Amino acid sequence: MPVVAFAILLLAAVCVLLMRAERRSDRSFHQLVTEIDTSRVTAITIEWPGNDTILNLNRQPHGWVVTVPTGDMAANTPQIDELLGCLSAIEAQRQMTNSESAWHHYGVAADSSTHIVVSARNRVLADFRCGRVGIDVQRNRVWTYVRNSAEPNVYMTDGYLNLMVNKPFASWCGF
Repeated sequence: MPVVAFAILLLAAVCVLLMRAERRSDRSFHQLVTEIDTSRVTAITIEWPGNDTILNLNRQPHGWVVTVPTGDMAANTPQIDELLGCLSAIEAQRQMTNSESAWHHYGVAADSSTHIVVSARNRVLADFRCGRVGIDVQRNRVWTYVRNSAEPNVYMTDGYLNLMVNKPFASWCGF
């Protein structure tokens, strides 16, 4: 009898572990908010909130350029390389909300966020909104709230993406 009880207990433990593993693999959020092969990127557009200037970065055969109505200017290549490094894989640490009514709290609403579109030729690789940045000095942590433009979910991501993209227009030019 004790062997049968032990077998039932062992079977129950295995079932519980399998159910927990299944729940963990069926997360309600994407592990990666964006994942981009940066070697394929041909254009990056950054639109800042409350600013009518739009930054258009384009990869040309001779390197990156900032496209303005009067023509192309050489771009600040190290800064673009740093941006591409940030964009290559934006990993979600936590889903904060899936409610549009909370977007303003995280700074990811259309009128309060930085809109970023990353393209390869005529194909959009990523289209997302970069919101508020948070800093925890005691733990030496920085995070940014991000929302894919086509989804309601807001994610907390490690890193300083917001600080990377919200630089003055002139800093993107390689004068």
